[in-house]
Amino acid sequence: ITLCLAAGMLAQRGMGKKMLEWIEDHVLILFPGYKLMKTTFEEKAGLISDKNFPVVLVPIDGWMLAYLVEELENNQALVFVPSAPETWNGSLVIFDQSKIKKTDLTQSEVNKVGRSLGIGSLSTLKGKLFPLLKS
Repeated sequence: ITLCLAAGMLAQRGMGKKMLEWIEDHVLILFPGYKLMKTTFEEKAGLISDKNFPVVLVPIDGWMLAYLVEELENNQALVFVPSAPETWNGSLVIFDQSKIKKTDLTQSEVNKVGRSLGIGSLSTLKGKLFPLLKS
């Protein structure tokens, strides 16, 4: 237990932190869904994440829930549209930022709705989407 505690402390400071960041950026990024899983688990655990993906609505055959991954040049944005019920799978799509609508939903709420195939989602979505869709 002491060894695990020491390794954790080392990973949070100095050289250990830089090494961990390098491993995440160059090795773990090769695993599909790693960043999304990491931020979701950090959110559930109450940890602060510097890569929290905002939830947005994108116009694909109606409106789809998605994560704003990155704002690109030329007023474009890269979004990840999760599948249902397996929310770790999905598609990366580039949109004009003017077509994206930001929401107050969290990643964990979107995952919950997706895993349940939308059944019982009214309590999660109530008051968070419909005002956006009217405009």
